[in-house]
Amino acid sequence: QELEARQVEKAAERQQLVMTSTNNLALLLAEILEQMQKNLEVPPSQCNKPKNCNKPNPNCKKPSMSQLKEAQKKLNKEMKKSFFSTFSIIIPFKSWSEELDECLTHIQKLSYSMFEVILLPDEEVVSPDFGFSLEIIPTGPINPAQKRDIGAKKAEGVYLAFIDDDAYPQSDWLDVANQVLISRSDVGAIGGPGITPRNDPFWARVSGAFFLSSTSGGFPERYVSCPPCRIVDDWPSVNLIVRKSVYELIGGFDSNYWPGEDTLFCLKITKQAKLKILYIPNLVVWHHRRPGLMKHLRQVGNYGKHRGYFVKSYPETSYRIKYFTPTL
Repeated sequence: QELEARQVEKAAERQQLVMTSTNNLALLLAEILEQMQKNLEVPPSQCNKPKNCNKPNPNCKKPSMSQLKEAQKKLNKEMKKSFFSTFSIIIPFKSWSEELDECLTHIQKLSYSMFEVILLPDEEVVSPDFGFSLEIIPTGPINPAQKRDIGAKKAEGVYLAFIDDDAYPQSDWLDVANQVLISRSDVGAIGGPGITPRNDPFWARVSGAFFLSSTSGGFPERYVSCPPCRIVDDWPSVNLIVRKSVYELIGGFDSNYWPGEDTLFCLKITKQAKLKILYIPNLVVWHHRRPGLMKHLRQVGNYGKHRGYFVKSYPETSYRIKYFTPTL
């Protein structure tokens, strides 16, 4: 076990060195590309082509300015795919929805741009162009844990960022994650709150308020930002970011459970990999709640069912009085 812990720590250090070197190279190349773009924009007087060089005469074999700029855009896009993938954002879902579209729109606005997105629908879908590296992998009708394992195998990032299709990240989500993960080699994964959006409909906000109350078991830090940072041993996968080396060490989710797959996954991080899971209050995603009372009750019932099974099978993190509070 101590040997495994040392191996994980060394792997994390190696990955951090690779990531830093790659990022520095990417930034340098970005500067070079920017200078190239500026050099392309030369005044007509310095060019031996006609003034209307976007429509060159048939005898001119030189590319037009618009062709050069288009080639530059393609090169920029390829460079971004090659180097800007510190994080792999993995999103399992059944079919396309307005909430998924909202999620991807907010990912587009992330201030940290070194990421790729992997979508895992049941069937083939067509995505709009959001301007970032995006791969779609149809999986068939399997559970979210199995979808995430498929996505992780395809991921190029140093870190795997899990989020649900009915949630969306705050703009500094990956900035916050990167700052923590590069400074804490003893941390295998980090998690943050999934806050109910202010514009959710009434019953969805009621559902969010229930989860915040002690009636639900008393884990408000999962649903609102509650400083300070602290060590946790169980965290929902709606906002969970893990080192890929740790993910591979513990064998991924490898689970037929749903819900509850994240409980078992976190247990493997803390017990098998001997690493910490750190709660970061400003690692924020916004998570839509069930819009109707019956849907909320069905969700809570499923949570209770899986927790009851885990109390018997995995009591290390499930046999706690908090989880019995809703039945009192």
